[in-house]
Amino acid sequence: MSERTNYRTYLIKKIELRKLEAVCSLAHHDKKINAYSPEYPVLSPEQREANPPNRVPLVLQHPLTREVALYGLNSSTCAIVPAGKDVSDEDLDIWDLEGVEDKSVGILRDLLPYLTGPDFTVKWQWQPGDIVVWDNRSTIHAATGFEYQRFDREMWRLTLNQDTNHVTA
Repeated sequence: MSERTNYRTYLIKKIELRKLEAVCSLAHHDKKINAYSPEYPVLSPEQREANPPNRVPLVLQHPLTREVALYGLNSSTCAIVPAGKDVSDEDLDIWDLEGVEDKSVGILRDLLPYLTGPDFTVKWQWQPGDIVVWDNRSTIHAATGFEYQRFDREMWRLTLNQDTNHVTA
């Protein structure tokens, strides 16, 4: 089966994924990290109440290119649910307080080896003066090892407030 055929199959799956949302929780994220780095702080009950989980679509359509892309997979994703489906407080407590992912997250985890394979991956070899830009709406990205003791690195974030298909000077 060709890579293009595989990609078409993947696109069809993305259409099915449009009906799903990711439940993302800061408390879940922090507890997952705390499990292997005990010095990492977890949210207090007050902080958890002030930062409730949010829901994001699994698939976004780019406002300019109209291309569809996976979204909603990050370290705070604790469950994948049908859009609008209620989530019980008991489930949220398990995900947030124990740092456990619901088995539904496997929907995306199963796609990761393909999505992060060599045909869809850019691994940047940094040179002084390089600038790298990506669109968070259509890119799965992650940091790799960096020698902080040997090198300085400056990182900026740019957030656009409006989607347009033209640039003004």
